[in-house]
Amino acid sequence: MSPRPHWAELPALDLALEEREQELKVLLDSPKTYVYVAGQERIQALLDKALSHIMGAKEKWERRKAELIAGRRWVELIY
Repeated sequence: MSPRPHWAELPALDLALEEREQELKVLLDSPKTYVYVAGQERIQALLDKALSHIMGAKEKWERRKAELIAGRRWVELIY
């Protein structure tokens, strides 16, 4: 038996992000914010869904993410 049951389950990342919605909106709008994402590939869809909700629309999030990437302020290490 594992001392960590449910270890294979994804963390409730979407809920954690949505609990901090206002703070994240401010950070995502700041030119001083740099985002580093590391984790398994399956986390990408969860992260994009939560941030789309926080930004108010999928298109708004995609545009903001593209701006962060273009400004070299978004880095991903996905495995």
